[in-house]
Amino acid sequence: GKKTELIQMGDENLKEKVVEVMRRRTKNKDLDKIGKVTVAQLERLDVVKENFQKLVERRFKSETLSYKKFMGAMEKADFALINGYIKMTTKVMIIDEPEYVKFSLEEYQNDVILDDIQEEKKKLYHKSLESMRNILRENEKILLRLDHLMLEISDTDYSEQNVDYAVEEINNLIAQLQFYC
Repeated sequence: GKKTELIQMGDENLKEKVVEVMRRRTKNKDLDKIGKVTVAQLERLDVVKENFQKLVERRFKSETLSYKKFMGAMEKADFALINGYIKMTTKVMIIDEPEYVKFSLEEYQNDVILDDIQEEKKKLYHKSLESMRNILRENEKILLRLDHLMLEISDTDYSEQNVDYAVEEINNLIAQLQFYC
């Protein structure tokens, strides 16, 4: 198969590289599903960022503390989500190899390698998948919170206390995401 270099924060065309890795899955049905969700989330993240910025700019003057807090929270959320996607691409590159793909196809039963080693590989494979699903779940919570926040900003007269609370909630979700990664 085609080898991919490891993706890291700061890479040029970072999102495009993540999408390329996550779309490349062919034989592995588990990674295929995870890849589709990842690509959809990345596309939503771009839309959320754009809408969030427009809304915050419309609502607050750029020199205000509220503006800076909201935009800072969005930047942190973006960084955290992208960081999770980078970790996922690394896991994909490790477990999308023939000896792991067979676990998604359940062909490993007929293997000549000792059963205990196969079991260990299977555990590693499933642990990696679960880790990726957790990252996607936590990312989804952050995207949902950002949607809530945009609705709140557009609906109400936002006090400084509301701003602090909303930003704190996003920071808590980001901390949870970093815990899962």
